[in-house]
Amino acid sequence: MEIYDCHLHTTYSKDGKSTLDEMCGRALALGMHAITVTDHNEPDTPGFPAYEHIRQSVAAAKRKNEELGGRLQVYAGVELADQFIGGQDPAPYYEMDLDCILGSIHSTKMYSAFFPDHTFGSDLLQSAQKADMDFLKKFVEAYYSELRKTAEKADVDVIAHLTFPLRYINGRANRGLDIAEFYPLIDQVLAAVVKTGKALEVNTSGMATDWKHFMPDEDILKRYYALGGRFVTTGSDAHRAENLGVGIPEAIHMLQKIGFTHGSYFVKRKRFEYQF
Repeated sequence: MEIYDCHLHTTYSKDGKSTLDEMCGRALALGMHAITVTDHNEPDTPGFPAYEHIRQSVAAAKRKNEELGGRLQVYAGVELADQFIGGQDPAPYYEMDLDCILGSIHSTKMYSAFFPDHTFGSDLLQSAQKADMDFLKKFVEAYYSELRKTAEKADVDVIAHLTFPLRYINGRANRGLDIAEFYPLIDQVLAAVVKTGKALEVNTSGMATDWKHFMPDEDILKRYYALGGRFVTTGSDAHRAENLGVGIPEAIHMLQKIGFTHGSYFVKRKRFEYQF
């Protein structure tokens, strides 16, 4: 089984814990075919200018790919977040020699409207634990409204971690939010992914935690398939080398069961396929 991990973060991301060398060493040890380095374009904070770190990340990935000489394909990407809700201007990133652009809603600004104490990497969990369920549902509705815009309008290749709010609301705060209540909104996002020819990510980061869920899970992937969606990527969203690739073989088995026969990856922003 060929393993492509198309979503990972290194120390070029503010919350990354492992270097690119450590990530590549782990990928080689696991016998992976390819990784795509997708460091964050946010937050842009004093002492950590995001654009400069992404520029360095892309250059490092290109160098590492040459250094490894085909033993591991290392592609250069970026995770562009919050394009329509006051995030960084994405224009400068399109001038980089990128292989893949992930589109996501990390929603630091949107989260702050709902969770005033939220800071990057902290406090959201505490807020998710404290908030009443009606409040959390309004937040999730706003999330899918913004993600639909990203799927419809953003110049990105992949829609990442579709059910991202559940990582905090259910995975860490254990609130038991029923995502099925939002299927009509999710279907709008999925339809936009299909219409625009983007790929949908199966994010496996939950498999490295006690939560043990994919983002999205099987039921939503079945809905995507029924709508005609066939383009999927797999990504561990690893911020530490030990989490690289976790859950991807299981995700591939799930996708095969649904009917998917190929995975996608991107080189110079052109989609390629490999057989599951």
